Amino acid sequence: MTTRTFLPLAHSPLTNRPTGPDRELAVLLAATAAPEPATLDALLAITEPGTAERITAALDERTDLPPAALARLIVARPDLKAPATRLKQHLFPGSDGCHRFTRAMAALTVKPDTIDHHFLGSEKFAAMATTVDTAALHDLLTPTLGEPLLPGPADAALAILLGARRTAGSATSPFDVAVAEALHRTRQGRLGAELTALRDKTLTEIAAHTGGLTQAATLWYDTLTAAATTPELAGEALALAYLAAPALESGAEPDTPWPAVNARWRQVLAAKHASTTHTPHWAGAWEAAATTPDGSAWDAVQRALVAGYDLLAGHARTICPKGAPAPTPDACWALDATGRTLVHTLADHLTGSHGHSPLEHFDDALLLSFVRELTKSRRDRVPGALHLHGLAAAIKAARSKYHLAATPTPPRLGLVIPMRGEAQRLTTDPGPGTLEAKTAQLAWLLACHPGARAEVLLVDEDPDGASANAAQRSLVTSHPQIRTTIARRPDPASGKGGAVLWGLTQLADAGCTQLTYSDCDLTYPLDQLGLLLHHLTEPGTGAAIGSRRRADSAGYYPASGPPATATLYRDAVCELLALDVSDPQAGFKALDAAAFRAIRSRVRDTGLSFDTELLTALQLKGHAIAETGIAALHAYIEGQVGTPRDYDAMLTAVRDQAARHGLDPETRPTPAFDRIIAAGSLAAAAAAPTADLPFPRIPTS
Repeated sequence: MTTRTFLPLAHSPLTNRPTGPDRELAVLLAATAAPEPATLDALLAITEPGTAERITAALDERTDLPPAALARLIVARPDLKAPATRLKQHLFPGSDGCHRFTRAMAALTVKPDTIDHHFLGSEKFAAMATTVDTAALHDLLTPTLGEPLLPGPADAALAILLGARRTAGSATSPFDVAVAEALHRTRQGRLGAELTALRDKTLTEIAAHTGGLTQAATLWYDTLTAAATTPELAGEALALAYLAAPALESGAEPDTPWPAVNARWRQVLAAKHASTTHTPHWAGAWEAAATTPDGSAWDAVQRALVAGYDLLAGHARTICPKGAPAPTPDACWALDATGRTLVHTLADHLTGSHGHSPLEHFDDALLLSFVRELTKSRRDRVPGALHLHGLAAAIKAARSKYHLAATPTPPRLGLVIPMRGEAQRLTTDPGPGTLEAKTAQLAWLLACHPGARAEVLLVDEDPDGASANAAQRSLVTSHPQIRTTIARRPDPASGKGGAVLWGLTQLADAGCTQLTYSDCDLTYPLDQLGLLLHHLTEPGTGAAIGSRRRADSAGYYPASGPPATATLYRDAVCELLALDVSDPQAGFKALDAAAFRAIRSRVRDTGLSFDTELLTALQLKGHAIAETGIAALHAYIEGQVGTPRDYDAMLTAVRDQAARHGLDPETRPTPAFDRIIAAGSLAAAAAAPTADLPFPRIPTS
């Protein structure tokens, strides 16, 4: 059986190609079919003279056509009088109307570009505008008034119509309100469309004054566009877009009614200033990285990374003469001012520059993978693979700054740095360099948000105050967005945790909204703090960890991963405290100040294990714990031990934390912890194969 498909009436050959008997059916449809717009348009589109004339006559005789159908007939067959008369009677019931006004309204409904604009300016049109039945006209023009943007002729005609009614003092009707809304929407839409169309040109002009950096300009323009909520404001925004580049060139701050737009403009000015601090060698490296050695072209993202690679590799060779031992990554990219500037120059260009924004399209793991593969293909001999550390640090610093710059509300950050026993480091690392480098890293990050402020609290608990004295001598630089305070808090009974918790409490009480802590060394670059702060903007997040162990982490451990001791300790801690994090002991964390205040009294560990109890208390209070990969400036050396730690004593402290918070390990499997107990120590458990250990206890369920 053959399936028959019936086309919609408006598309049927009976209505658009009448031949022979079909002509009669088309005429019959004109006389009897439901007057749907598509059907009428199809019938009126028939051009065969005899059939077209008969169709017109049939439609002309119908008295059941609604106003919308009459309007279509009037526009298609302007010589017909009966449809115009019937529509006039509908628009002017019980009063004398005007055929010409009626035809103008029909054109406005069906084909606005055919309106008689000379008539729109006449006294007759104004008079008819005040006597027309607005309810009937509203019904007729509803489809037109519902358009997102009125066509130009309709926009002009409706404006004249509404103006005539207002001039005559006509009472405001629902029709007048609908017209006003349509005109308002259209004017705002047109200005908004013009504002959108001007976006790329304006950003390019601004970039010419910001060293090619575009993120701040993009944030400003998007905020400006969002503020254009009325035609008047859209007009102001459009004018501001045209004047942006000249204002930036002169250093002026445009006066606008929008605080958010003004704040974003200050970020643009900051980007302009930041570009002046970039190494002058960037332009040459960018040009040199246009193509590969075989003549192939890099795309913009790859080109930026290749240019950064060349600059950083060259610097590493410069500061490490042939045959000399390689400096540590922190000395090369943090203590050394030139190296630090190179990292920040590359990071700035990765946030958005030259029409590309890699951070919007690629995650850090992919960018780091490209850098590693680039290193393999180049086969360059760079001392200590320092360029890899620098490139990873630049990628993370870029992501950090990108997040902070995009944050609508500038942070008020509190940072605690404990420094018991750090006098030697502060005076020989070398001298003022350590704190100066940390301040420079933080200042570079905060500069992208001129309203951001940071309170840095250095806490020394040594009775002799040696670290505090050394720090006082080391603070030779200052920054308008950073205030540094040195606190002497002699407490021999307190460990690192006591200093950090005391400092966090002081900063929370001082009004800081985000709290962070880090060590006194340069392993964790402070220019990566934006990675942690970004997670604190997520609802329900109480803490963020700068992890050394994620797939997008870099620099701290070798490619083979952490040593067995560190992994086993981490596993045991997470088992005991029911934590699901990769790096609970990382010395680079950020906390929501309100969340910290709520749980402060529950954290009693003041030793090296304090932060695991801090995370546990937050989690038990219902807060999420976020993690983000960081790039540490750390040279991993097999067998080298950093700060001495008694991991077994720390694990005992963690076991006590579990007991204090009601996390009994007897209620769930703890294989890593059992392995350590069975071996007698963490070191023995990490060194011995599992099969050689005594049979572990069986946890109760």
